Amino acid sequence: MCNRKQSGKCNQVISPRPLDVGMSATEAVETTFHCAGAGLLADSAAFFSNLILSRPKTCVGLSLDATLTQGGIAITALLPLVRGGYLDWITITGANLYYDALFALNKPLLRAPDDSGDAVEACGGNICIKSSDREDADRILREILSGPDFQQPMSSANMHHLLGRELRVYEKELGVVHPCLLSTAYELGVPLFNPAPIEGPLGSLISDLAFMGNRLSIDSSFDLNEAAAILGNMRRHKIDNALWSFGRGTAAGFSIGVPAHLNRVMGQNEVATAPFLMLFELLSGSLEMTHLSGSCAPLTPVAPSEITEGDSISPVTMTIQTDLSLAIPLLTAYLLDRIPTRPLRKLGLSRSDLVDKLRRDQLDATLKDLQHPSS
Repeated sequence: MCNRKQSGKCNQVISPRPLDVGMSATEAVETTFHCAGAGLLADSAAFFSNLILSRPKTCVGLSLDATLTQGGIAITALLPLVRGGYLDWITITGANLYYDALFALNKPLLRAPDDSGDAVEACGGNICIKSSDREDADRILREILSGPDFQQPMSSANMHHLLGRELRVYEKELGVVHPCLLSTAYELGVPLFNPAPIEGPLGSLISDLAFMGNRLSIDSSFDLNEAAAILGNMRRHKIDNALWSFGRGTAAGFSIGVPAHLNRVMGQNEVATAPFLMLFELLSGSLEMTHLSGSCAPLTPVAPSEITEGDSISPVTMTIQTDLSLAIPLLTAYLLDRIPTRPLRKLGLSRSDLVDKLRRDQLDATLKDLQHPSS
């Protein structure tokens, strides 16, 4: 594998050296990931890290569709990215958040049934949980979601913010060493959107409570407007946007559709100057990088070393066969080692204010169109 300039010629010599004791994951990637899928994975990691290094103000979103949190990937890989300021907003499925909450409630997930004779339930893959632990966790989540602050229509981001606040209390009481994604996102002000809140065990609990008179309801239109307001704020300040997409499904579809919704709200001409800069899709089976505002046809990738402040990035598509459970931790280790920590934007704490600003921007754009109608 080689990085290629626009001329199509190789510009990087492969100089392999043996793996050594004490070598970091990043060094291992750079030393051994040269050919086939491994080479493209290393190339994409270098590309993204150089992109952020050259554009430190870039607002980075992440969507997660593949259900991996029952294996702890939210705590092991996503939390370091959130705490380091590498992720500014997240779109995630309800199933992922449900299993994330189980860690907060100190309900252990098992790689295989134990020999105690207790009944267990499958959580996907080779992960399971004791039936008694799951029942207790569901009882606690029902109590939380029945609280007075939840008795109203709201965005999923607001519901997750409130749920994370309550789970943080349980984590402290139970002595949980590593907090879950929900409580960490609450603590650091990172909004968590779920475009399909009824899917998964968490959605089932919310629906069951509504059947019994609970007034909590999730309005997905609130989510779309809040996410559009985040991108609109970046547009207002001429800040680039980038998106990691882990898996392809409702979360990715929502995140990719946000710029189009912002177009509808503001008008195409108002948004064209600040689209998503780059979409990085890490799929179960393939890894792709695609420029959202341009052609998706395969093109020769720009070498990471060629990215500088102010450059325009050519449309790029890269595809490999990969396993998300392997690739995500490796990419996280690489990014943590290569990119300095960034200031937290705490967008989750200003969602309402950002929506109000988007309304004012829309009004200004409408008045401008009335004053200067297109011919």
